[in-house]
Amino acid sequence: MSYRFHPTILREYDIRGIVGQTLSAEDACWLGRAFAVYVGAGDVPKKVAVCYDGRLSSPELEAALVRGL
Repeated sequence: MSYRFHPTILREYDIRGIVGQTLSAEDACWLGRAFAVYVGAGDVPKKVAVCYDGRLSSPELEAALVRGL
């Protein structure tokens, strides 16, 4: 499987975008999936803490990220 993110959201040290324009819930889901693959290697049980700020779009993005995990 492959997925193409908007070319401006993936930065060297973070991920930034405008929800509904350059960043979507689908992006968050694929980011969660990629992170799960990255941390899933090895035999040690993994736990991931997911937090968000007070923006109105945060609950939707958090739910999508968790779906990807």
